[in-house]
Amino acid sequence: MTNLMAVQNGDRDEIKFFGHLNTFSFPEVGVTPAELEEAFRVSGLDRKWMPGPRNPRDAFRSAVDREVIKHLALGNGRFLNLITAQLSKSSDPVLTFSIIRQVVDEDNKKLEPHTEISRIVHASETVLVMPVLPLDQISDAEQRAFQDIQDRYEWEKTHYTNVHIRDALMRVFRDCNPIGLRAGGGVYFTLVKYESIVNTVKALVKELEPLYGTDTPARFWTIPVIDAAEQRLMVQENMEEQVQGTMKALIKEMADELGNAAKDVTPQKATGFFDRIKEIGDMVTEYEDFLSIKLVTLQKLQTVAEQQAMAVLTKANAARRAAAAVN
Repeated sequence: MTNLMAVQNGDRDEIKFFGHLNTFSFPEVGVTPAELEEAFRVSGLDRKWMPGPRNPRDAFRSAVDREVIKHLALGNGRFLNLITAQLSKSSDPVLTFSIIRQVVDEDNKKLEPHTEISRIVHASETVLVMPVLPLDQISDAEQRAFQDIQDRYEWEKTHYTNVHIRDALMRVFRDCNPIGLRAGGGVYFTLVKYESIVNTVKALVKELEPLYGTDTPARFWTIPVIDAAEQRLMVQENMEEQVQGTMKALIKEMADELGNAAKDVTPQKATGFFDRIKEIGDMVTEYEDFLSIKLVTLQKLQTVAEQQAMAVLTKANAARRAAAAVN
């Protein structure tokens, strides 16, 4: 990044930048794998960041797990909502959803008991609609909604949505040790050393813009951050808050593993905890070095997490020895 020169009263002062604020948005429009792969190629972003192939089960869930009809006017102050509810477990070989009719008033208050009108099933990459009510008790709009789900499923199987693309970009950003600057996400700080990656992501989004059209364009904004005390404090405070939240959640996750006597823990899972702790610790070290500070509180949390991970590993090894003794 090129620093700027400021001139005041004849004096020249260099304005240094130490990172970027990054934010991006994608409309709810899909792209095909071929379109996305070409955008990756042109932008220079490594294909390893591409989303994986669409899984038919996930495509079905995406197609059906939504409000199918929302506030359709029926007359006389009555409105129709059609929603879905999953009946099967996500791991079941056959996925089953219930389609439920809601008749409500203008304020979405229930006017009639909610009624299951159909079930929709995914089995062996086939979607089956299984009406619960006689067809003459299911309106044309509701029957069209059944077909819409089936059509959406076929579309989902062959497209990446804004969710897949956003997740792919977040995986890229995780390699840049980003600091979230909003509780709800959406704005991320990255150090200037990662500028080339940021520019490549920006080029990718630029390649995707024509695929979304002018009404709902894809957008990526990046704003240089001046290297000044206030900005450094902003990054430090948000980094501390982010790391504390992540580390405490990880410590709780390990505590839950230790507290469940009936649940065995594998050495691989324990190793995974160590890897996650190291990843967080490496980020802290990077920011400590850059900001020339020592974050003692975070170092203490990391020590606690490492002790917890060691306890998980001990439990895993004990379970492995006990299983070996039985055999």
